Amino acid sequence: VLGGHASVALENARLYEAERNEAARAKESLEIANALLDFSREVAAADGLDEVLGLLVDLTSSMLGAERTSVWLQEAETGDLVATAVCGRDEDAERRLLEVRFSPDVAHDLLSTNDPFVLEASQVAQIEGAPDMAGMSLALAPLHLDSDRVGCIAAAAPAGHFEPSGKRMRLLAGIAHQAKLAIQNASSFQSLEDTFLSTVEALANALEA
Repeated sequence: VLGGHASVALENARLYEAERNEAARAKESLEIANALLDFSREVAAADGLDEVLGLLVDLTSSMLGAERTSVWLQEAETGDLVATAVCGRDEDAERRLLEVRFSPDVAHDLLSTNDPFVLEASQVAQIEGAPDMAGMSLALAPLHLDSDRVGCIAAAAPAGHFEPSGKRMRLLAGIAHQAKLAIQNASSFQSLEDTFLSTVEALANALEA
């Protein structure tokens, strides 16, 4: 009889724990969805690619609790992966980071996956030209853009801050999706604006001639 009661009690406890975990996951998913909605609203209101990139690093830093964030994109001309926006560094460190360049081969090898991943300091040190990350871990969210270009959002924090399947990494995946759309839209708008201005300039020169 005692064994039967114990079995029922254990099963009830297991079901209660499963329901509590499911409720916690649902709450976490709702928090992530609301955070991404706010993120997309702010980025959508940005004027131009530079402002979009600036917002990306600032919002990513605050949403993930990361000390340093940056956005990296491949240059159209050289294919090199370069930092286009930086947050959380002093002026000297920011200037040095903006001078770092990674070859197209390194860029595509490093960012071949679709999902965000974490590199520890020892792994970052194996990448030629990478800045020193002593005591830090680096979360990277690849961005696959038009014309086979790649990029990424990089967030640095003390080791252990990013759990591989934790809330922050799920949030980073959502940020990367929104960032890709925002970057492509801003780039397309910039291209259209440049074409329009070039057309107007050509017409003005023709009229003057």
